[in-house]
Amino acid sequence: MLASGNGQVNLVSATPRPGFSVEAEHTGPDEVEVKFESNDHKSELEAYFRDGELRVETEEEPHGGEEE
Repeated sequence: MLASGNGQVNLVSATPRPGFSVEAEHTGPDEVEVKFESNDHKSELEAYFRDGELRVETEEEPHGGEEE
């Protein structure tokens, strides 16, 4: 869950589904980046403000459990 306002974004919580781990690399106020990972899937979320607008990007990818 994200909270945003006044050009800032903050991570409020990140709860992984069963079988996934979670890693918050940035928690605000300029950007939030969170990775959810299981043995065969990785999901990434990045949120930030650009030109006064909140942008949220997600990326999904299957993988074989290899560390990057």
